[in-house]
Amino acid sequence: AMPTPASRDVAQKTYELGRPSAYVKIRMTLVGDDSRMRACVDVATVEGAVRVALTRAHGAVGGAKAFEVCGARVEDGTCVLRVDESDVKVLWSALTMVDEINERACLFEVLAIEASLVRLAGGM
Repeated sequence: AMPTPASRDVAQKTYELGRPSAYVKIRMTLVGDDSRMRACVDVATVEGAVRVALTRAHGAVGGAKAFEVCGARVEDGTCVLRVDESDVKVLWSALTMVDEINERACLFEVLAIEASLVRLAGGM
């Protein structure tokens, strides 16, 4: 028997190609027990902290912004995030509100924002 059109329907995801992105270089530091600032960066920690910051600052709907952690450098505590160009201000405002991660005092600094990784690398 031939399948009916309704049984052939498949859920699909739609992606917009060519949306302009921005790359945001940030530094994440945690305050240690000895009061010295200590870099602590790994992709999972940064991703979780950014997601929590967006939700706290802008709510579940307003903070539901797509972003990607492109990489992290443990040596200096920096990482690069990719976000839609239209969401940069939302991301930046959320990052400035972060004051703790996992019950430890924390600080995010936005170091640079560029339209491409090449331009961002030139400013490193």
